[in-house]
Amino acid sequence: MRCIANSHNSDACSTQILFQSNAGTGENQFYVASLDGSQPHEVRTRFSERPFPARSAAWHPDGKRISVWVWGEGPVPTFWTVPVVGGEGVESVIDSQILRQLADVSANSDDQMGRDVKFSWMPSGKAIIFERTFRGVRNLWKMSMDPETLRAYAIERLTVGSGLDTDFAISADGSRVAFTAESDRVQAWIFPFDSIHGRLTGAGAAVTSPGEEAWNPNLSRDGKKMTFMALRAGKWELRKQSQMDGDTPVMADDSNYPRWSAVWSPDGKSLAYVRANTGVGGNQLVMWSAEGRTEQPLTPLSDLHMELTDWSSDGKQLLLSQITSDGFAQILALPAIPHPNSETLPRIIAAKDAHYLWQAHFSTDGQWVAFLDQSSHSTRFESILCIARVTGGPWIPVTDGKFWVDKPRWAPDGKTIYFLSRQSGFYDVWGIRFDFAKGKTVGDSFRVTDFGSPALMIPNDMDKVGLSLTQDKLMLPLTEASGSIWVLNEVDQ
Repeated sequence: MRCIANSHNSDACSTQILFQSNAGTGENQFYVASLDGSQPHEVRTRFSERPFPARSAAWHPDGKRISVWVWGEGPVPTFWTVPVVGGEGVESVIDSQILRQLADVSANSDDQMGRDVKFSWMPSGKAIIFERTFRGVRNLWKMSMDPETLRAYAIERLTVGSGLDTDFAISADGSRVAFTAESDRVQAWIFPFDSIHGRLTGAGAAVTSPGEEAWNPNLSRDGKKMTFMALRAGKWELRKQSQMDGDTPVMADDSNYPRWSAVWSPDGKSLAYVRANTGVGGNQLVMWSAEGRTEQPLTPLSDLHMELTDWSSDGKQLLLSQITSDGFAQILALPAIPHPNSETLPRIIAAKDAHYLWQAHFSTDGQWVAFLDQSSHSTRFESILCIARVTGGPWIPVTDGKFWVDKPRWAPDGKTIYFLSRQSGFYDVWGIRFDFAKGKTVGDSFRVTDFGSPALMIPNDMDKVGLSLTQDKLMLPLTEASGSIWVLNEVDQ
């Protein structure tokens, strides 16, 4: 939950608070609370027949409406403004010259607009200031608005630094903007780990370069190899690294065929991952040989999005989540045999209407699957860790849905399930015991790590955070953040 701001028109000053409820991922909801102690009410944020999830919200200067930044399409931010007491939303129309200007600076770039969420109206109601990331650099921009129609007709860049400009505040008269020039780095860290007893046994160390961000790391089962998604200057690459020689060759550097969700085979000789074909559209699972450095398709091209999550201990099956035709996500098991030699169709492990099932992982004996069940409710987006038999049957809930959980992983001995949870306020690694014979958890969950400071913490970007472990190693991405405060003058000119 995050407090965004008080309403700030003269009639309602400091009488209402707008706050956001989320779980670090999934849908956001926005509520307005009065200081008289009455029950907060949710502000409607679905505005059209094609509803886009909301990123963030801010008060309109009149204090009677809020504006919502939604996940639209393309490089231009999409804003809707809606009354807090209910009513139709108004989308801000963007003039064509703004579209051209932002398209020019976004050409041929895998930018990071997905991280941009902060914006605010100028007190005059004549402009919106927002953050915008391009090739690893985040600057502040000002978009001039017609106060009556909310149409955007001009845009300018306010900051030109080479870092991450964010967390800005506008003075009451609108003449100055204070902001944070932030510096952060995301590296894959490995900690010595006792997977049987569920505790770290020593200090960890970063194992990737500070000059690139390392996301979704995956360790081979012997702990000697790793793969990760590297982000450098706004460009994504799939890389592999051997802890024996320290080398980090580029595994895949081709904007026409982006790759993600890489998982090592049990013997460490192959990688399986999702490869997109931007030329003809669609994506498919492929297998890459570490010896021959060649790719073989495991599936034909598909228009349905998929995420690979695990490889069975016997090397015969892959687990993945795939979006269904009605927009939900189901878990499938697929033979690890190159296409078209495999005639076996994918087998549904778990599926349910209106549910999104992710991050499935086999137990060591291959009889159970742990996965994440996400479902949307009228007031919240819920995340529950579940266990089910590979052969089907009822889902066994492991967590209660009160806190966001993610990335379930079995210990090599199969007696513990580790996962990420934000129940302490920050994301940490937690564990819970599991009894195979009884098919149920044993005891309460317990905390493994303690990352409670921006100096070193697990990022909130759960879609890019990975958790990987072996019998004696635990690996995950950690971010280190620092910053300084700057002030811009005459921003209302």
